[in-house]
Amino acid sequence: MKTLVRLSAVCMIVVACATCAAASEATPPKITTFDVPGAIAATIPDSLNLEGSITGYYQDASGYHGFLRLPNGTFQKINAPGAANALGTTPQSINQGRTITGYYADAAFVDHGFLYLPSNGNFVKIDVSGAGTGAGQGTFPSAINQSGTVTGSYSDSTGKRHGFLRLQQGLTGSFDAPDGTAGTYGIGINQPGQVTGYYEDNQLVNHGFLLETSGIFKEFDAPGAGTGILQGTLALAINTGGVVTGYVIDNNNVLHGFVRDAIGQLSGFDVAGAGTGSGQGTSPQTMNDAGTIAGYYLDNNQVSHGFLRSASGSVTTFDVPGAGTGQREGTYVFSINQSGQVTGYYVDKAGITHGFLRTP
Repeated sequence: MKTLVRLSAVCMIVVACATCAAASEATPPKITTFDVPGAIAATIPDSLNLEGSITGYYQDASGYHGFLRLPNGTFQKINAPGAANALGTTPQSINQGRTITGYYADAAFVDHGFLYLPSNGNFVKIDVSGAGTGAGQGTFPSAINQSGTVTGSYSDSTGKRHGFLRLQQGLTGSFDAPDGTAGTYGIGINQPGQVTGYYEDNQLVNHGFLLETSGIFKEFDAPGAGTGILQGTLALAINTGGVVTGYVIDNNNVLHGFVRDAIGQLSGFDVAGAGTGSGQGTSPQTMNDAGTIAGYYLDNNQVSHGFLRSASGSVTTFDVPGAGTGQREGTYVFSINQSGQVTGYYVDKAGITHGFLRTP
């Protein structure tokens, strides 16, 4: 604080506006850490909107519950009607209107999707036609856009996954990738309504897809994708311009990031310092409309670190203060908004998980 005051005073004395601007630009990002009141082991943020409202879930003595953290730092706890506390309510995505989507498990271990409007406390249950009613089956929303359209997947009575779209009016339809013989997962959706995700072929290899608003599927494999069981391409996010990001798992089970541009050109990338052992590597999770990609990478010691990659390819890495430096400890990033704020969680040296918000 004292250094900033001295710099500000110098700017005033010499009336050097350019110097003031440079000092402002040099201000380091602000990282705010938090725990949901009552959380005993884990606070897991997974989505934030432009105003900085964050949703996710946490664990207390009775089980798992959702939460909404408002920009002023206050919390609202979220429990879907019918949710068994021990199994939990799991928000996945929030839009600019603070409408939240996610899923919850009932006492019979069946999952149901939901929409939640914090402004009036209303819950809307989402069960896609064809979703199974056995343990571990059901409906799993993953993302919502600004128009209220939801995408995700559902598990049928055989356990196979299918993608789905639910429009704001409540109309729901399912989809399967043409080659998704073992399953299709809708993961990300943009404002125009394009959906990205991945599918499993009959050899259980993953492949990315883009589902156009016209209903046309575009399947793709990113550079370096492996061809073994559970390897391949996993597309996770799409921005308004139709740019897709995610990661591949190569033949050695190492993770690498990729970008698919709006005309379908694919390129891969690795964050410097990312490990090269099985399960290590670069894991993009999210992207905003400026093309900034956020995620995390595991180094050779199995420690996780956050990163931001600009549209031009420059990379910034960071660690949340208090993050542990042991195996599977560190910083994990899951969501970025249009102003460049990111959220996720960090694991401390005691193995406890806490939320954070990083503001540029």
